This record gives sequence, C-alpha cells and structure tokens, in this order.
Amino acid sequence: TSKEIGIGYSEQGGIDKNKVTVLPHGLDSNKYPALSLEDKEIARQKHGIDKNAMVVVFCARIVADKGIATVVKSWPIVHKAHPNARLFVVGGGKQDLLDELKNMAKATDNSAVIVGEVDYPQEYYQLGDIYLFPSRHEALPTSLIEAMSSGLTPITCRIGGCEDVVIDNETGFMEPVDDYEAFANRMIYLMDNPAECKRLSENAHNLVYDYCDYSNVIW
Repeated sequence: TSKEIGIGYSEQGGIDKNKVTVLPHGLDSNKYPALSLEDKEIARQKHGIDKNAMVVVFCARIVADKGIATVVKSWPIVHKAHPNARLFVVGGGKQDLLDELKNMAKATDNSAVIVGEVDYPQEYYQLGDIYLFPSRHEALPTSLIEAMSSGLTPITCRIGGCEDVVIDNETGFMEPVDDYEAFANRMIYLMDNPAECKRLSENAHNLVYDYCDYSNVIW
C-alpha cells in the first residue's frame, strides 16, 4: 500500500503512527530490467524507431481518471517541439477515449502509437526514456514502479502513492492534476536535457529496487 493510506488508517483507527508499518507494492525487478544503451537500440530497431529519438510511454487503463485528456492535450505540444519523438500508449479501455487518442495520433503525424491492451508491457517499457503517468487518483501504481524499474524517468501527478517513489528532481517529476501544459513542458525539458533524463532514470531504478523489490519488501 502507500504511505498516504497508512496515515489514513492510523488517523481513522486512532493508532499511533509509529506502530504502523507500510509495506509498499512489491515487484520482481528482474522482470523489469533497465536495458543497456546497446540493447535499447536493438529493441527500438524492431519498432522502426530512430536510435536518437526520445520515447515516451503511457501504460494504464484507458479511462478518464488515468488522465487521458492530459495525454491527448500535451502530446501535440511536445510533437511540435520534438517532431522526432515517439509516444506509445499501452492499455485497453473505453472505446471513445481510444478513438480520441487515435485521432490525436493522426493529427501529430502518427508520432503516437496506440498499442491497445497487452499481456506483457515490458517490451514497451524497454523502448522508453520517459514514463507519462497523469493519473488523477492512485495508491502505489504497479505500472509506475514497473516503468521506473525499467529505467524510465516518470512524470506523474502529485497524488497518493506516486509521492512515495517520485521525488521531484531526484527520481522524476510531479505536476498538478490535469495541467497538460505542465506535463508537456516537463517532457520537453527532459528531451532537451537527455543527460538529466538519464540521471533521473538511474535514480528511479535504484529507488524502486531498494524500496519495492521483493528481496527488500518480503522479510
């Protein structure tokens, strides 16, 4: 669970917060490795992606609360600044929102790929540099820690469990809910500063291993 939920249980139950231990959502980080530069280039070649292009990944259910409007509105701004960048939207959900995403992809020269639902998202995490996650409500999201373990720099809303692992300017960035311009500007910033994006991604990977890997969560 998340620290926010732990605090809520403590306050509602009248329990001393010092007696509450929060166990984070765990994962097997071996299943979500951060690829070497060489292996990432090979993975991108399979999808026809230029090795120098910055790749953004969104992976979640396609429903309004996951911030789909932010994705739809922010990507055209990013595409204008970085026409070579690519966005992969992974997940199934509401057809009207999927259609909206597909229309946005067409309007941005097919720079966005609407993948749909997949069983194993690792293939898409391994393509990416940036994880776009503008969800409005979360505990500690599974896809977020999977992406961070895979070496992506996250950009999330300042909510719930995201705050447990996303530390501004250390392991990623948090932006206000529904502020698509802030998300767009942050993506552009990371694309303009690839060395900074790499620094944050390495920190994100290390934090998730220390905080969420089964070897550290299960005592």
